[in-house]
Amino acid sequence: NALGETVELTKGTVVDSIITDKEGRAASKELYLGSYLVREIAAPDFYTVNETEQTVVLAADASAEIVWAKVKAADVKTRIELTKVDAYNGMKALPGITFRVFPETLLEEIAAGRLDLPAAGREYTTDARGRVRIEDLNHDTTYCIVETHTLDGYNLDPTVYRIYVDEKGLIGGEKTHVMTIANTPNVVEITKTDITGETELEGARLEITDADGNIVDEWISDGTPHVILGMKAGDYTLTETQAPEGYARAKSVSFTVTDKLEVQSVTMKDERITVEVVKLDAETGQPVSGAKLMVSDSSGGIVEEWVTDETPHRMFLAAGDYVLSETQAPEGYAAAEPKAFTVTDERGVQTIELEDAPLSLVISKQGEEPDAELPGARLQLLDARGVEIAAWTTAEQPHTIKYLPKGSYTLRELAAPEGYSLAADLTFILEDTAKPQYVTMKNTKTQTEITKTDFATGEELPGAELVITDAEGNESERWV
Repeated sequence: NALGETVELTKGTVVDSIITDKEGRAASKELYLGSYLVREIAAPDFYTVNETEQTVVLAADASAEIVWAKVKAADVKTRIELTKVDAYNGMKALPGITFRVFPETLLEEIAAGRLDLPAAGREYTTDARGRVRIEDLNHDTTYCIVETHTLDGYNLDPTVYRIYVDEKGLIGGEKTHVMTIANTPNVVEITKTDITGETELEGARLEITDADGNIVDEWISDGTPHVILGMKAGDYTLTETQAPEGYARAKSVSFTVTDKLEVQSVTMKDERITVEVVKLDAETGQPVSGAKLMVSDSSGGIVEEWVTDETPHRMFLAAGDYVLSETQAPEGYAAAEPKAFTVTDERGVQTIELEDAPLSLVISKQGEEPDAELPGARLQLLDARGVEIAAWTTAEQPHTIKYLPKGSYTLRELAAPEGYSLAADLTFILEDTAKPQYVTMKNTKTQTEITKTDFATGEELPGAELVITDAEGNESERWV
């Protein structure tokens, strides 16, 4: 030392403690020449302790009365780097989420209602990258981070995150504490199934609209539930704009989305397009059995064939144009004309009626006067085997027989009206047509020729007056 004394210094001995002033400066007391370590042991609030040791050497300098050594130590602030992301997509940042950061000691005040949460501590809002930086944190203090506002379509995180800043300004031994918090969006699962609810359907074109009619989402079902993340709480309508082939468009489904963590499920069911074909008697309106029917599509391909009974025939068809044909009519009926029809994707059973008219035979018995019916004739109708089908006596109107099988028939007169000769048999073919088929049998009057002759010569004798009377003596005719 200055007195020439020898002073022994032991390594690790604390020779001085200094505190920086408001300008961040401090000077030690006078020290012996030698080598020293300078280390920060306490930092001001908001900053972390810089624990980096710096070596300082005080060496003799004959030109200087006092030897100085300058040491510069930089402190960094205690920081919390918080990032908000989507719980289902960690790469998706969530901007605009608000937090309150306050000392834990205020929780009791908030719980007791003496302090409103929005007034506690400081407010932070995530930036475009979903990040927020929290600084100016006191040492030896536990802070609470509470989410106070989230985005539409996301659920507010109810967790109170507690972060302890130790006496050195460190959080878990780190100067900067990094934390990532995920927010769970509202999850809506749309299921498109058949009427049983067991089979997911492909090919349905669906859309969701909000309460104002704006389209929120639209897609084509692929056989799996359609999941929508982040739908805002509110009222919505699910509409099927096009049903899968063979299915009817379902009735729109209204539903409400709320902010909650559970998956919110919406199910829309499609029923098969159902077509019923009814075969009816055109006159009675009753079901007709035994008709062989066929449905073909617009390209002529056969879709289905069957033979009718007394019940409607039900089938499942895709929406489109079809033709219903009768390939064979029941006995006694004329085959109906093919009937084109269109199947729509509307709900409910679509009924197609096809009427069969009975084969109709109209038999007219006429004399020598045209278009005048001749009553009193006894007629018989025989089939191709000669079996009697019907027998009747003619009247003032033609005689109609219906529901006869098509084929060959014979009309025979068993007894002619008085004054008429028996007509010859009339054979005809009953055709397969819905129109009435007419058969006319005509009779001629019985004619008698009376001659007045000479018995000996056989010559005609003029001048004789003759009279014809019936069995009762009534005069029928007189001439000369």
